[in-house]
Amino acid sequence: MLARSLVRSGIGLLMTVLLAPLTRSQDRQCLDKIYPAGVSRYTAAFQFDERFDRDSSGSYSCGLGMRPSELRKALDEFRNGVLYEDSPSIMTVVRFPIDAHVSSSLGPNAKTTTVKIRNASEWFAFQKKYFTNAHLAVVACSYLDNVTPMGGRTPGVMIGLGTFWFQSFVGSWSVKLTAVNLDPMSPEILAKSCIAPGIEAK
Repeated sequence: MLARSLVRSGIGLLMTVLLAPLTRSQDRQCLDKIYPAGVSRYTAAFQFDERFDRDSSGSYSCGLGMRPSELRKALDEFRNGVLYEDSPSIMTVVRFPIDAHVSSSLGPNAKTTTVKIRNASEWFAFQKKYFTNAHLAVVACSYLDNVTPMGGRTPGVMIGLGTFWFQSFVGSWSVKLTAVNLDPMSPEILAKSCIAPGIEAK
């Protein structure tokens, strides 16, 4: 029995040793895609991305082709723009013109209003009319560990349950806000949106 246990432990350790370089290799390939040949690897942004984006099974670079440092920058700009009504930040992070959708409820028959927003002044008018305190709070609490990456045909990152949607654009690699879907947000949804994954189980 002891011998069998030792064999199993040995196999598990061997698999860990063998798979670790493979995972690191996949991580490196993904970083190579978002930092193609000729792009400096000695910048603060690259060093951040190399440290932060280490899990090839769920990384921003592998799953989304997105630089984590650019997403962090976009979240910071968006937070600053929304909370302090800072026009330069909103102009930097929002991909205008943008269609914002506002739902009256969460039900299937909810009435939805679509608002086209063309610039920062129209953004702030929309924000004042439609943002609730919960919408402001979910923007305030957003950071890289509690936003949700989503793959598919139009990969991106969402704050809340799709309330604010960010995407990366190859070439500039910048991350921009591309969609707004304002639904009523309960305290429970707000709490789930603001905590880091796994905390709810503790």
